[in-house]
Amino acid sequence: MNPYTLLTFLLYSHVIAGVQGSTWWFKPGNDEYSSLSGCNIELIWNILIKDHTTTIAKTTTPEHKLNDDERYVIYSSESEQGQDISLIIPHATVNDSGVYRCTVDYTPRHKDINVNVTDFIWMPDKTSIEVQEGEDINLEWKYVTRATFKSILVYRISYEDSRKQYLGNLTADNMDNQEQRRVGRFSVTVNKDGDGVVLTLRKVTEEDVKYNYFIELVYSDTCLMKSGPTFLNKESKVYSRTPVIKSRRQEDINFVWYYEYISPVITILFTRRTPGNEIDKIGYWHDGEFEPQMADGESRLKFNQTEGNVTNVIKGQITLTLLAASMEDFNYDYICRIIFRDKQESSWNILLEEKAPLFVKDGSGLSTGEVAGIAVSVVVGIVILVVILLILVIVLSRRSEFVRQKIQSYTGGNNIDKENQAEINPLRGSNIKSEDEAPVEEV
Repeated sequence: MNPYTLLTFLLYSHVIAGVQGSTWWFKPGNDEYSSLSGCNIELIWNILIKDHTTTIAKTTTPEHKLNDDERYVIYSSESEQGQDISLIIPHATVNDSGVYRCTVDYTPRHKDINVNVTDFIWMPDKTSIEVQEGEDINLEWKYVTRATFKSILVYRISYEDSRKQYLGNLTADNMDNQEQRRVGRFSVTVNKDGDGVVLTLRKVTEEDVKYNYFIELVYSDTCLMKSGPTFLNKESKVYSRTPVIKSRRQEDINFVWYYEYISPVITILFTRRTPGNEIDKIGYWHDGEFEPQMADGESRLKFNQTEGNVTNVIKGQITLTLLAASMEDFNYDYICRIIFRDKQESSWNILLEEKAPLFVKDGSGLSTGEVAGIAVSVVVGIVILVVILLILVIVLSRRSEFVRQKIQSYTGGNNIDKENQAEINPLRGSNIKSEDEAPVEEV
């Protein structure tokens, strides 16, 4: 700009400014700006002259100049009437509330914009809801804020083809009109406390669980709050028929889980949780491979999975075998968490408890089982000894009879008994004596 032209303009504007104030160089309007925490703020000053540098500051004490602050984005663009100066405040917070001033350098000309940022917080909520076909359900999104919204949009997106379907649109005109809030089986309402939005879905179908559900709270053209996705899950996708297993040390333990769902399994995670809520990783299955993660898991863990499609529902069984359970394996919740192809997740835990030992040790240091074992061993030994002695007696008895019969055969034959021998022997003795004595008498 020509220096003389600038001087003339400054003198003229100084006179006019005395009447219209320091904002004469700026296009009127845009003096107030409101937003929510978390949104980006863009402030625009329309200057009615060109080729002038500017300084933007927040009118705190002391004044905070923003041109060299890396958090803020400041840029200039030409317009038909002069130039537009823009300030962008990303992810605004309540502390960003205040007065922002754009000053034309080397002049007292400036314009202020008052910014008011209202706090907004989404309340924690479930990202998935278990449902049964045919039932009515409510999906509720709750928040904390003092702000009011221009409109509230609720919609869902199919995870199969990304198709978007609007389920409700609340505006200032129809928030109190029940009929306008209903679309087929769906209706959207603000809850009675005014701190949340409720989507009512009547008679849930198989198709409804194939969508992700979202909500958008529209505060202004440049600020909206979005929450989602929220999933609908078929109830009890994963379960076990034995929620508690009782076993003893050194026994092999089979943990069995079952699942039913419309989508196949892509990942299975195994963990165990102590009573103190500490989590230990056991292993995981993915792409057909099982990878143990616990110590000595390679030798102590076995994994098996079977799966089939029954009337468009995938049913399967998961078995994790823990070999030779040790003392450290008991009093854990063993958890199986399944991730399905549609990114749904479901889990079930089985508690492993230790059975009381079969026998309890007494004061001697030996268990009753060990004592009983020793007693049985002694009894068995005695029985064996008695049997051996009986066998020896029988053998010796038979041998004695055999010897006796042999003796009899050599001393008198088998046909003469003892009584006959007793009768014959005396006669034989007397005859012998008479024969010996006869010759003596004759002499």
